[in-house]
Amino acid sequence: MAIKKALEPIIGPRGVAALYHRSLHVCVAEHPWLVEVRAAPASAVDLPALRGMLLRRDPREGATACVAVVTTFCELLGSLIGDSLVERLLAVAPPSSTDTGLRRDSTP
Repeated sequence: MAIKKALEPIIGPRGVAALYHRSLHVCVAEHPWLVEVRAAPASAVDLPALRGMLLRRDPREGATACVAVVTTFCELLGSLIGDSLVERLLAVAPPSSTDTGLRRDSTP
C-alpha cells in the first residue's frame, strides 16, 4: 500500500491501477495463473486478491511471481517518469530490467 499511497498524488488512482494491471499482463507470460488476478476491474488495485493468489502457490513460485510483478511495475513506472524519480518516490532502487525481460527500448 505504500507504493499506492506514494504514487496516487502524482499519477492518480487510475494511473496506479493501469501500471498494476499492465505489470500483471506482462507477468502472465511466465506465470499464467496470474490471469485470475487480472480479472479484477481495470480501475482497481486488488492487492488482497494478489496476495491470496501468491499464498496459494508453492512458496518459491509465489515469491518468484511476486518479485516479477513488483520489478515489472517499477520498470514500467521508470520508463514513464525516470528511474531516479522512482527511487526517490519509493525509496528503493528500481530493479534491473534483465529480471523480467522487459526492455526500455522495446514494448513487451
